[in-house]
Amino acid sequence: GRHNIARPLSEVEADIMDFPEAVHFHLEKVALLSDPTAKMKVLRAADKVQPESYEVWFKLLEVAAELGDLEELTSWSGAIQGRLQRMEDRGALSPQQVSVVLSHLFAAGLGKPAS
Repeated sequence: GRHNIARPLSEVEADIMDFPEAVHFHLEKVALLSDPTAKMKVLRAADKVQPESYEVWFKLLEVAAELGDLEELTSWSGAIQGRLQRMEDRGALSPQQVSVVLSHLFAAGLGKPAS
């Protein structure tokens, strides 16, 4: 299908300009980039517009692990845990959902050893 064809970066960037809140465009851009530092910059921007996007969190931890940046990994892990706690406190997530998300995130952060 159409999803196998990567769009040109310029097209994706135009969509980000038009729809900054649509994190799937940010994630699409990340998929087109090869430099982990550049990916991290895009993900930070995505996180600012959607601070409760699991997909962005997964990618953030994955890229931090790819960078081999333990400090970055630790700080994002802490930030995400805090957000999950607040989501649970306001009833947006059940404790079970929180633990499922945390276990997935933990796996994402550990999944890719720094090369």
